[in-house]
Amino acid sequence: MQWTFWRSVPLKLAASAAKLDPNRHRRKIAMQILQTYIDQLNETGLVTKTLIPAEALYKPITHLSYDSKDMSEGGIFVCKGAHFLPHYLEEAIANGAICYVSEKEYTEAGDQFPRVIVSDIKRAMAILGNIFYEEAWKKLVLIGVTGTKGKSTTTYYIKYILDHYQKEQGKEPCAILSGIDVEDGVIFEESHLTTPEAIMLHRHFKNAVDSTWSWKCPARPSSMTELWE
Repeated sequence: MQWTFWRSVPLKLAASAAKLDPNRHRRKIAMQILQTYIDQLNETGLVTKTLIPAEALYKPITHLSYDSKDMSEGGIFVCKGAHFLPHYLEEAIANGAICYVSEKEYTEAGDQFPRVIVSDIKRAMAILGNIFYEEAWKKLVLIGVTGTKGKSTTTYYIKYILDHYQKEQGKEPCAILSGIDVEDGVIFEESHLTTPEAIMLHRHFKNAVDSTWSWKCPARPSSMTELWE
């Protein structure tokens, strides 16, 4: 049997088209107030300290990111990574962040700027992403592929089979998240990270749901659960 891999849109063309819409990942988000995020973090025992003025608790959260250049008005900014620098936080605040979540406090934000200090920023990102993107993963059929070698090959075999089935049913193809490329119905691009952060993973789930792509198939390292429709 000859295997071919079908895409509804050529990868490079789709990537170019997606870049024309800088707000593509902010569509159809039902905004929650800041208090909701803090409550969820508290329930998991991650919060070690908060400094939130009462009036800030009821502000709707319109964006969530760990990239200061991607921040916009009304967003939560996540300070993460061994190489994080304070000026990233300053840039995020300048771009509209109304609160930051971190494992430590930063004087650069000022004494009264809203903050939530947590014990584990990786776990916190998973919780924040799950809330912001409305648990989109629950609306998908997820297929995880893990192992030492052959993850991407296996994932593309699965994608081909599912794409063929979906096409016969008149439905959208299977989304994919691999070390080669990403296709989630909104973002079509080559992979830049072997293991995406939890926030980005939830964003891909939400994009697939909004694009009516019901299957997702990821190929990731053994440290991470993989793919979806």
